[in-house]
Amino acid sequence: MDFRGRMLESLSEVLVRGPDDSIVAEGWMDFVNTSEAADSEPKLFWLFLTLVEDGKAKRMKEDALLPGHLWESMTEAEKRHVAATESKWLDRDPKVQAWRRKQQLTNG
Repeated sequence: MDFRGRMLESLSEVLVRGPDDSIVAEGWMDFVNTSEAADSEPKLFWLFLTLVEDGKAKRMKEDALLPGHLWESMTEAEKRHVAATESKWLDRDPKVQAWRRKQQLTNG
């Protein structure tokens, strides 16, 4: 995706380090486009996320789906755009699929 004149792609193995250079989080980042407007910014999120505290890793997000809080924060117009144009989410995310089915039933 072209964003602000640069290519934006999903990232794997993103590491977040603390002041002592220890890893405090790791995971994969992804994004979803919610509009075709020129000034629209993609919504970034952790696709997978593991936090490390006191040397112990805790998986916080393990599914390859849009986070529930992100989906719930989207406007109806943004959800409509995702369901219509973001096939990777429509193909695999039950939240997007259920929303689209509901819209199809509601709108005939």
